[in-house]
Amino acid sequence: MQQIQITLHPDGVSAPAVKAALECSEVVRFCLHALSAADLEQPPPFAGMYHLEGPKLSADNRRQLYTTWILGKAFQELTRGVRAALEEAYLFVDVAAMPASVTTLAQLESSIESIRKRANKASFPVLLEHVNAKLAVPMAFENEFRSLQSVRNCLEHRGGVVGATDVDENGILTLSIPRLKCFYKRGDEEVEIAAGHVVDPGDAREQVEVLMRRDTRIRTYQLGEQVTFTADELYETAFACNLFASDLASKLPVIGQAAT
Repeated sequence: MQQIQITLHPDGVSAPAVKAALECSEVVRFCLHALSAADLEQPPPFAGMYHLEGPKLSADNRRQLYTTWILGKAFQELTRGVRAALEEAYLFVDVAAMPASVTTLAQLESSIESIRKRANKASFPVLLEHVNAKLAVPMAFENEFRSLQSVRNCLEHRGGVVGATDVDENGILTLSIPRLKCFYKRGDEEVEIAAGHVVDPGDAREQVEVLMRRDTRIRTYQLGEQVTFTADELYETAFACNLFASDLASKLPVIGQAAT
């Protein structure tokens, strides 16, 4: 009897989110840099016979419009990448728990197709709940990713202007970004180290211990406020999606020890 060996790779689960993070961070850096130097007073000439007429825009108006469009696309791709990772995790945990009654290649392929269809059709909360229930340890970034979805919806559907459907009961849209914080201690104060920072412990110490921990950066927006990011801030958001994917992959069940 022919044997079927199934190999499940955690890296394959995280791959869609990692790919989206890399691509979005690079594209946004290129595009925002180009916008900062471009002459946006008039669009480039168009040789076609059809022309679209619209309101006259200033260079500043165009720069904000294009920046919002680019950020909206970036957030769309980041959330799509994380959702794809969750769908791969859905397949992983269900295949890992597959009963021994699956005995033929045809049955296996049919089961995998059925699992993929369920994952693809599931709403995000259902997808997240299904995966989280079968991980070795629940994901650490659930609330943060929900906040990413909220900002994406604002950028995509309201041009980045915070609307009533975006805010909480206090009229605030919050984006929570997981990150790695590098710092040292100056007395009881934590001093974060950024690029070009000169370490100053504030005393006579010649050596200072540099520490790192997982942290959360909170950004808030008021009702009616325009959501915008610099290239560096978007890069931090992309890195957060990378952390989310790594956290997800590290908590997948070991084959033969699926969560119950």
